[in-house]
Amino acid sequence: MSWDVHFVNGHTRRVQVAIKFYQPSCSEYSGRPWGTRGWWLIDPGQSKYVLDTNNRYFYYYAECVSDGRVWAGDSRTPVYQQAFDSCVAIGASDARDVFMRMRDLNINNWWRLV
Repeated sequence: MSWDVHFVNGHTRRVQVAIKFYQPSCSEYSGRPWGTRGWWLIDPGQSKYVLDTNNRYFYYYAECVSDGRVWAGDSRTPVYQQAFDSCVAIGASDARDVFMRMRDLNINNWWRLV
């Protein structure tokens, strides 16, 4: 089965979203098969397509820089300040850790940030 993942900004200000997803080719770098990507900028009321995946689980972190609001979880994940497409645990010194929230695509593939 394949899923496409979308985010909808239900917040009153622009948000930015980063994701972690199953990516087998990342195993060669760290032994961990997880890729990371970010940042999608989503204005209030707008939506963005972010990923097609065959894995039913993915993780996300979102933040609103202008008011400090975050949507987080408990999975520690390195992200970069600029747009990125990377793998978990590659040892980059310019990354910061955020805590991503796991989601099940069997439940939903459109995620609303409120």
